[in-house]
Order: sequence, then C-alpha cells, then structure tokens
Amino acid sequence: MDTLEQTLAQAERAAELTAKTATVVARVARKVKRAASLGAFSGRTNLKTGLAEMQTAIANLQAEAQSLEETVERAGQWPAGDSDAEQSFKDSYGLELRQLASAGGMAVHEQDGLLVSFPTVIRVSSVEKSIQLDQKRIVTLRPSHVIRLLRSNEKRTARYKSDKFLEALYTAYSALKHEARGTLTKNLNPVVRLRRVYQQFTLLPGTSRTYTRTDFGRDLFLLESNGPSKTRKGARVEFSGSTGARGRPDFAFMGQDGYERKYYGIQFTEKS
Repeated sequence: MDTLEQTLAQAERAAELTAKTATVVARVARKVKRAASLGAFSGRTNLKTGLAEMQTAIANLQAEAQSLEETVERAGQWPAGDSDAEQSFKDSYGLELRQLASAGGMAVHEQDGLLVSFPTVIRVSSVEKSIQLDQKRIVTLRPSHVIRLLRSNEKRTARYKSDKFLEALYTAYSALKHEARGTLTKNLNPVVRLRRVYQQFTLLPGTSRTYTRTDFGRDLFLLESNGPSKTRKGARVEFSGSTGARGRPDFAFMGQDGYERKYYGIQFTEKS
C-alpha cells in the first residue's frame, strides 16, 4: 500500500499533467479560431490540420483527466482502497506521520491515544478526515505539510499563556485545598491531587473531549519549564510527582529531551 504522501504526490503530478495538456488544447483552439477567422482551407495552419491537432489534444486531455480522476479516488479511499478495508485512517495516518517525522529528525509520539509533537497535541479524526493541532482544526492533511506546521509550532512555546494558566490553577487549588486538608493535618497549604484540579477545569459537558488529560499535562509541563512560578499575588507553585513523590502520577508529558515528566499533585505556598 502506498503512503498517503505518495498517493497525494501522484494526484499532484496527475493534476499538473492535466493542466499542461489543457493549455495545449487551448493553444490549438486559438489556432483553429484564427484559421476560421481567415478562412484558411490550406497552408501551414488551416482548418483541416487544426481539427486533427485538436482531436489529438482532446484525446490526450481525456487520458490525463482519467488518470487524475483515478489518483484522486485512490487518495479519497486511503488507506483502505479495495484491499484493506479494516485498516483505520487514524492508525495509518498516525503511523505515517511518526515515521516521516522520525526520518526528518523530529519526534512525534503517541500518548493517551493522541499524538504529541512538542509542544503540539494532535488529534486525528477518521470520520471527518481532519486533524486538530491543539485547538485548531486542520483539513490540509498531506503529511509533509503537517510536519512543516509542527516544526513551526516548535518555535511558538512562548505564545502559550502560562501566566493565565497559573492563575487558573491557583483558583482551582484555593477551592479544593480545604477538602485536601481533611482532619488529620493543620497544613494550610496541602498538596492537592491534580486529577481534582483537572476535574474542576472540565466541569462543563464535553470539555474533557476538547481539553484532554494530554493537553493538561502539556500545559503543566510548559508552566514548570518556562514559568512563571508565582501568581500575581505572590503565591509560589510547586508540583509533586515529577521527581518521584509518593502516589501514582495523574498526568505525564514527554518533553523535547524524550524524558517523561510525571505529575501527581500541586501546592501553592502563600507569601509570608
């Protein structure tokens, strides 16, 4: 089975050849028009020779158009075609994207059923044959094109609003720390499980589908890596789980170095 990249390249070449052949038809039609306007029944360019050229050009165009139609149909049926109907678009596309990225020295890995190319989370839809890069829906799916988009996104980490994310974490922490404190400790700033914070972030119906656990883990990683570490009011944030703290981590995210950061809980320490 050809890759999607190969299938689309074939369709691109077929479209280019069809366009070139169409220009030949247009050029011959202009010659016939001139012969008709002058009433040329003989000579170098006349109605008879023009008609013969036109018939040849149209036959060539029909052949190129047929080839184009076939390649476009193959692209539309990829990856199943007629021989592999059970192979899903999502799995095949994800595998090809990872292989193409790896060949170009770029890492794309799978996490929680999604694809991640730092710092971008990629969702592939088999139904719509589209992808989503973070929150942006993309319908131009040629793998080489998507790889260029991902490379561009690598340079955009500074555009993530980590300061706003930190304030949102602090708001959720403030609402949850009382239940985390319980009756066995008098710690005014206990560690709160990040799964509870994520639940607060995704209370609205359907929110967890558009803002997944992988998205949340990515935002935790970017915040921990790039800051800020203090809220506007001066409360300092600390995470547990990324350095082997007790308890099973609730979230994880793999950075550019290939090392997976793990997150279990969060704690804010108020300024004294």
